Amino acid sequence: MGEALNEKIAKYTDAVGKQVADSIENKTLNNDDGFEASLTRITTL
Repeated sequence: MGEALNEKIAKYTDAVGKQVADSIENKTLNNDDGFEASLTRITTL
């Protein structure tokens, strides 16, 4: 059962990662901005 749960978690993690990547695909980080500003821009999508 532990292995099945790990596989299910891995699938969900991959799906969430893909959604995040797709949502920021057209957003670029500005190297002139600080790290916090870049994070703010990403989290306000």
